[in-house]
Amino acid sequence: GYPVRVLREDSVARCGPLGGIHTALQSGDADAVLFLACDMPFVPLSLVRKLVRTLRAATARGKLPQAAFCTDASGRLGFPFVLRRDAGDAVA
Repeated sequence: GYPVRVLREDSVARCGPLGGIHTALQSGDADAVLFLACDMPFVPLSLVRKLVRTLRAATARGKLPQAAFCTDASGRLGFPFVLRRDAGDAVA
């Protein structure tokens, strides 16, 4: 039930995933964007929903976090994740 966009070209060349993240935040009109890596085709819907709920719940409590990330066992951030559109300046 979520709208989908596929970016084929980044607005900032040769920046890897960061260029795509920047492009999506600058070119879209959604309040927040869910980012999925193209080499992770089997992300469970339950995880996507949890990320979206986490960001929505924090926002509803009056907190304005800019993101909800997945982490590995050591705490490193990774895909998938949700960024609020106003995180664009930090990404730039």
